[in-house]
Amino acid sequence: RLYGATLDPRPALALGLPVSLAPDWTPTGSYDILRELAFARGWSREQWNGGIPSETLVTMVTTYPAAQLGLETRLGSISPGFLADLVVLAGGAGDPYETVISARAQDVRLVIIGGEAVYGLEGLMAAVHGTAAGEPITVCGERRRIRVAVDAPAIPKSGQTLADITALLSQAEPGLLPLDPCQAYRAWLPAAARGSP
Repeated sequence: RLYGATLDPRPALALGLPVSLAPDWTPTGSYDILRELAFARGWSREQWNGGIPSETLVTMVTTYPAAQLGLETRLGSISPGFLADLVVLAGGAGDPYETVISARAQDVRLVIIGGEAVYGLEGLMAAVHGTAAGEPITVCGERRRIRVAVDAPAIPKSGQTLADITALLSQAEPGLLPLDPCQAYRAWLPAAARGSP
């Protein structure tokens, strides 16, 4: 709402055109894609009488971006032969699209990229890797692990750890927000505006 308005994607969607949704920048945008989805759902409900269904909103962050990048035969859905990129979220037995849109950072249980678990609760990371792989971090009060460094000598700086990357980014941006979205949310918003992350 930086400018008080946003593009209405409904005409393009009605024509069958793929429209993608993503956070555009940190200073006034959403902290992550989950918050962007929640904002889009709220905007759709408030401004367009719920004109964009939850399933379409989720498609706008999965299938549509893959198609727009020409990667629809490798990314954008969980299908045989596709790269195994997926997120495991905590949730109930209700509408799965609503579960995704309602999820917060603390609901992310595991992230798999290219078939490799790269982020998640300590127990799940250990179950997948057989060891406590990655670096320990705390997110919204829960212990997790994140695998940033990879053994790929052909890729420059692929061995950097999260601590290495954070130190470099902090030099360039002294006001760098914490990686933990619950802490970042509190650091970013004025005290009077804070709510539940």
